[in-house]
Amino acid sequence: MKTIIRGLFLILLLGFSLFFLYQAGHLIKIISLRSYNPEYTAMMKFNEKDRLQQIHRQWSDYSNISGQIKKAVLAAEDAKFMVHDGFDFEAIEAALKKNMKYKEIRGGGST
Repeated sequence: MKTIIRGLFLILLLGFSLFFLYQAGHLIKIISLRSYNPEYTAMMKFNEKDRLQQIHRQWSDYSNISGQIKKAVLAAEDAKFMVHDGFDFEAIEAALKKNMKYKEIRGGGST
């Protein structure tokens, strides 16, 4: 039993390591976006196709955005984010069980 637990731990550790390395490349791109103010979002561009007039927008500094709006955006992305501190171990465990059951990746955990 200890061997199985150690094996699962090593698999999880390897998975987190590979995930971290994969995300590190994206993190560099994300950091560069701190000083980039895009003209529009992908959703704005998509919706613009159906309109005759151009979208008018006014960008606001992050510090001027309501804390409630910031929390709403997080909740829309991950409803349990405020209580799991970045790692939803229940979702990770459920994904691991599902992937082991089907012997292929069918789901992912929330981080």
